[in-house]
Amino acid sequence: MRILIAILIGLVVGISALIIGFYLTQERLIFYPTPDWIDEPAGDNWENLTIETHDNQSLSAWFFPGTDSLLSEYCVLFTHGNGGNISHRLETIKIIRDSGLSLLIYDYRGYGKSSGTPSSKGTYSDQRAIVSYLNNRGFSNERIILHGRSLGGAMAARAAKESGCAGLILESTFTSLARLGSEIYPWLPVRPLLKHRYNTLEDAKSSDCPILVIHSREDEMIPFAHGQELARETGAQFKEIEGGHNDGFFLSGDIYKEALYNFYYAVAGRKDQ
Repeated sequence: MRILIAILIGLVVGISALIIGFYLTQERLIFYPTPDWIDEPAGDNWENLTIETHDNQSLSAWFFPGTDSLLSEYCVLFTHGNGGNISHRLETIKIIRDSGLSLLIYDYRGYGKSSGTPSSKGTYSDQRAIVSYLNNRGFSNERIILHGRSLGGAMAARAAKESGCAGLILESTFTSLARLGSEIYPWLPVRPLLKHRYNTLEDAKSSDCPILVIHSREDEMIPFAHGQELARETGAQFKEIEGGHNDGFFLSGDIYKEALYNFYYAVAGRKDQ
C-alpha cells in the first residue's frame, strides 16, 4: 500500500510540475524572436521605418512601393510567423513585390529591431498600429490586403475582423492556438492554462472580405486539417501547396505564386492580369 501511495504521489507531483512548467514557460513555446539580422533588401526602392504603438513600443518595418501604377494603390500587409524576423523573409518579400502591389512587412514587439516583449495582446496592438500607419499613408482599409503566415494569420484575421480589408490570406495557419496546443500536448489541460488566445477561425468568420487559405498536406507543424477547416468554415478559396511548414511557399514555386497573384489581382479589381 505504501508503495502504491508513493507512486500516486509521484505521479501527482510530476503532473503538477508539468502543468506549472507549461503555464510559466508557454511564451517560450509560442514566440521565437530572433535578434540575428541576416540582410536587408537589395536596391534603394524601399523605406526603413520605425512605427510607434499606442503603448510606446517601436516597431521595425519595411515599406516597398508598388511597381505597377494601378496595383500600387493596394498594399499587402504581411505578418510573419512566430520565429525569426523580417530579415529572414527576403524570399517572401521578392515574391510579393513581383506582383506589382505595394508591401509593408514588420516585426512584432520583441522581434528583430522592435522593442518590447511579445504577447498576444501586444501583437494584436502591433497590428493595429501598422494598419493605422497605412491608413495615414493613404491606404484605406479597403485597399489593404492582409496576408498572414502561420502565427501571423491570427493577427491578420483579427485585423480583418476589426477594421475590414480588401482581402485576407491565411497561409499555413492554425484554427486556434488552443486546438493546436491540445493536439501537440494531449496529456496537458492546454485550454484552461493558455494565456494567449489566438482564435484565427472565429476572427476570420467575423470578417467580411474575400479569403484565401493556403496550406500544405506535408506541413509538419500545423496539420493540414486546420487549413481545411478554415476554408470550409469561412467559405474561403483553398489552395493546397507542397513542402513543409517553413518552406512550402518556396518549394511550391509557380503553384504558390499563381494562387497568390490571382487573389491579389482579383481583390484589387485587376482580373485581367
